[in-house]
Amino acid sequence: MTLHTVTIEGGTIKGTAQGGLIYSSTQVTITASSLSGGTAREGGGVFITGVSSSPSYFIDSSISDCTATEKTGLEAGNTGGCFYIDENDASS
Repeated sequence: MTLHTVTIEGGTIKGTAQGGLIYSSTQVTITASSLSGGTAREGGGVFITGVSSSPSYFIDSSISDCTATEKTGLEAGNTGGCFYIDENDASS
């Protein structure tokens, strides 16, 4: 997935879902973009999983005001308010 000069605002995923603004199981490249206001159980802004052989990139972009709602169990404290990256190499 490639996003260039994109603005994404105000996404909410309820229940056990992940990635309030973006959920991806492929390589992600975000350039010159703005992401804000996402809410999800994990990865309030961006949730990336299962792409260990291809790095993802976040270049000249901003992400703000995102919330991860998971507060209990083994995942508490590790749920990624703006980013949750699992099995992936990320670069900025």
